[in-house]
Amino acid sequence: MKPSPKIQKSTRRGLMIWAVLASAEALGVLIYMALLPADPKNVVFLGYSLPRLGLMAAFFLLSLTLGGFAVFTHCSVKPAVWINPTVSHERKFYFLLAVTLLITAAGWVLLFLPLYRFGGWAGYAARLKPLFLWVLLFGAQTLVLLAAARDARPLCTVLKSTFRPDRAALGVLLLALLTWAFIALTGIGLRPDTVHWNDNGVPLLGLQVAAALALGIGLGWSAGRLETLLVKKDSSARGRKFFEIGIILAVWACAAFIWSQTPMQRNFFAPGPYPPTYEFYPFSDSVTYDSSAQLARIGLLYSGGAPVDKPLYSLFLLIVNFLSGNRYSLLLAWQAALLAALPAVLYQIGKTLHSRAAGFAAAALVVFKEINAYSILTIQVSHSKLILSEVPTALMLALFTLFMIRWLEDKGKKAGYAAFAGGTLGLSTLLRHNPWFLLPLVALVAVWVYRRKARKLLLAGGLFTIVFLLGIAPWAFRAVQTTGNPLYFFAALKGVVWEQRYEPALQATASPTSPAPPASPLESPTPPPLAAPTADETQPAGVGKAVSGMLQFVSAHFFHNLIASAFILPTQFILDDLQHTVSSAGSLYPVFGWDGHLNFGNVVALFASLATAALGIGAAWKRRWFAGLLPLLIFLGYSLASALARTSGGRYIVPVDWALILYYALGGVHLLKRLRQTVGQKPPKENNLSPASGQGHAWQRTAALAGGIFLLVGLALPVSERLISPRYPLDIALHWLSQLEEEGSLESSGLSSAQIEQFLQDENTIMLAGRALYPRFYSINEGEPDQYSPLRAMPFPRLTFTVIGPRSGVALLPLDQSPAVFPHGGDVLVIGCSGEYVDAAAAIWMGDQPGEVRIYRRAPQSPLECPLRQPVCDNNRNCQ
Repeated sequence: MKPSPKIQKSTRRGLMIWAVLASAEALGVLIYMALLPADPKNVVFLGYSLPRLGLMAAFFLLSLTLGGFAVFTHCSVKPAVWINPTVSHERKFYFLLAVTLLITAAGWVLLFLPLYRFGGWAGYAARLKPLFLWVLLFGAQTLVLLAAARDARPLCTVLKSTFRPDRAALGVLLLALLTWAFIALTGIGLRPDTVHWNDNGVPLLGLQVAAALALGIGLGWSAGRLETLLVKKDSSARGRKFFEIGIILAVWACAAFIWSQTPMQRNFFAPGPYPPTYEFYPFSDSVTYDSSAQLARIGLLYSGGAPVDKPLYSLFLLIVNFLSGNRYSLLLAWQAALLAALPAVLYQIGKTLHSRAAGFAAAALVVFKEINAYSILTIQVSHSKLILSEVPTALMLALFTLFMIRWLEDKGKKAGYAAFAGGTLGLSTLLRHNPWFLLPLVALVAVWVYRRKARKLLLAGGLFTIVFLLGIAPWAFRAVQTTGNPLYFFAALKGVVWEQRYEPALQATASPTSPAPPASPLESPTPPPLAAPTADETQPAGVGKAVSGMLQFVSAHFFHNLIASAFILPTQFILDDLQHTVSSAGSLYPVFGWDGHLNFGNVVALFASLATAALGIGAAWKRRWFAGLLPLLIFLGYSLASALARTSGGRYIVPVDWALILYYALGGVHLLKRLRQTVGQKPPKENNLSPASGQGHAWQRTAALAGGIFLLVGLALPVSERLISPRYPLDIALHWLSQLEEEGSLESSGLSSAQIEQFLQDENTIMLAGRALYPRFYSINEGEPDQYSPLRAMPFPRLTFTVIGPRSGVALLPLDQSPAVFPHGGDVLVIGCSGEYVDAAAAIWMGDQPGEVRIYRRAPQSPLECPLRQPVCDNNRNCQ
């Protein structure tokens, strides 16, 4: 069919513009290549090498050809008559579109790929950058031409419809830009506080973003087609529900496989690997969390019966410990696999707020971000292979967000989901204490949604509160037994937050007592502190000035949380690898902090990232109204709670940084779908209904199910620690010592029972018997960066490990080389001198089978008297 004269005229104009631009760009490349300095070694003609002459000739001919085509199009209607039927033909159009997309993608990658990625071809790549730019522009212009020709409308109309403004997105972007301007003008959020001011978040790379969006679109389309094939149109909602459950499990399985199989790098909280086992054992806070579960595993209750800071994580670690045995690498793999439910939950949130494609893209971005976290050496980060509570909290808060959306997405008609939301938030407080500060946010949201429905507000609020209390009540009862106070968070709030972080702010000259550990073994200099309130050096600051000082550091941490989270999104157009992104000159992710400077490329890229996230927020608002804003509100609420605890950045944003990634995925997919509509393809219809949509909501049944689930989980906390009988009786040390004497093992190692009996008469002597954890052998001057830890660097080689049992402690045994066998989780008897740590004279591994006893004596040996003589090593590593 011949196009109408009006369409022909529009197409001819588009073709002329396309050809003139491509010709001018080819001429520009030609001029640039002609002006490049010549290589004297390869001169052939007029000072140019043969390859350059060939390229220059090619671009000269290309410029002439495109220019001639522009003239021909101006004089003849034939090109327009040919192109309109071509783009109207489905197969021909999609073939041209696929080729053009490949050309555009190749030009984009080659243009922004840094030269070091080309290896030995870097010199050629540097000279061909203008060619790459021409390829990118040519492809982009051809895409626009194809879209305009297929749409049969003027080009300006097509572009206007594609990039039409979204009021909600523009409003969010305006708020983000105002926040940016406020931070830039005041410096709040840029000037570091003196405590727990961590680095910016783990960045996503440009190629990862492109891959995630491509996966989102591709998998979203494939899932829609597969659902059409497997689930008949006239089938009940049950078929669609089971299909959706299958997708969720598939996302979880893929993420679990990737996370569990991806190797990790050493981290402050997981140093090593060291001989004899070469495992990444926990350190610092991680030891506290893991040892709590390890004590329960040998029948000594969580934390040995003492107050437990994060009881739900202790239960989780207890389960993972049983799954993995004594293989710590397997424990970390199990933990990563279970926590990989996070991408599956984000898929469901993304699907609910936008589409399957957005859900898949969000899940892929979180998977990529976690892979980057495994490889980071210079950012103090928390990830799923570290014994830290941030990623489990992220999973719980994502579930909480999903249940809140289910509750509020239909103007609060699904009150039963309020019970699930309450129970999930309650359990979150057993992982970290910050989620307590989300309760006022929930109350405000509920009041707003039910502002004219008092009865429904009381019903939903009551369900939320009841199940919230059911989840935490069993552990609160355990807290009464151990501390006399049901407020299990009070000890941490008072001892850590108030005494270590707030009380110093009441004194103008006081300094915090618990500085944040460095992110790497390197010693980091103390950052310049926030300006303290002025007062007399010998007197406490006045109430007004103290409050002003606290407001200052709270606001600083809050805005730093926003900055650190925003920098997870791409902040540069150069497609650097992870190593160069975080450590190159001018990086926004240095070890010792960022000075607040942004170059022009950072500004443009950050603006584009914020605009994409704003577009995602606007799309979620348009689709789900107030429910679409819940991830944003929870992100802001938790960031404020973290700031009130005087923490920000790095590991502290991990529990909610997924919210910004989610909106970024929604915005990216939303923009791509608009572009797809521009080229004349209608987006496939997706079933994005929530599981209860189109059905009556039985809130009683939903609430009862939620109450039962969260009560059982809550009861599992105090019950689980009492199900395991004590593994080691109180006299186990004497029993093992008597057994060794009977077997003659002591005499064979040069120790006599008389020597040991005399040694044990000293009041400073100690015997530890129990389970050995985290064996590490350190060479001379090797150790961890915490100067207050027994694992700090020392001037002699030694084996360190932790013993848990009737008496627990950290043991240090000087040795000239690492033992061949000293397993994590083995039974061990230690004889030594008490002090800051147990300075061991001998460590005896009892073995798993009779006759497997191994005795390791101190080397160089010392007289058996406390204190034991410390080894002295010379420059040749000879110790005496």
